[in-house]
Amino acid sequence: MFEQEEFSTRLSQVRSKHGSAPTPDDVSNEDNYTTVRGGTLKHQPSSSTITANEAVEQLTQLLQQRDQENRDLREEYSELRNEFKKFKSLVMRALPKALHIHSTVPPTQLRPSLSPAVPQHPTSVQPTFV
Repeated sequence: MFEQEEFSTRLSQVRSKHGSAPTPDDVSNEDNYTTVRGGTLKHQPSSSTITANEAVEQLTQLLQQRDQENRDLREEYSELRNEFKKFKSLVMRALPKALHIHSTVPPTQLRPSLSPAVPQHPTSVQPTFV
C-alpha cells in the first residue's frame, strides 16, 4: 500500500497547484481565471480546472495502478528467482566436482607468467655534487 504521509503531501501539492489563481502575466490562463475589479480578484473557474476531489480521485487511481504494477513485478521476480534456483540446482548436480575444485584452489595462488622472463640488470647510480 502507499504511505499516508506521502499521499497527504502529494494531495497538498495538488491542492495548492490547482486551488490558486495564476498571476495576471500568465497569458494562457488569464481569461479563464481572474478579473481585477476594485482591488479584489474574482475567481472564475474554467472547464480545464479540476476540483480537489477530482485530483484526489486521479491520485488514488494512479496509486492503485502503481500498486498493481508492483505486485505484478514482485510475482514475476519470484517466478524468475525460482527458475534460477532450479537451474542452479541442476547445474550443481551435473557438476558435483565444481564445489570441491572451487574450495581447494587457494585464492592467493600465483599464476605462471605467459611472457618470457626478462633479466633485470642492476643499474648503478652515480652521486652528483651540487
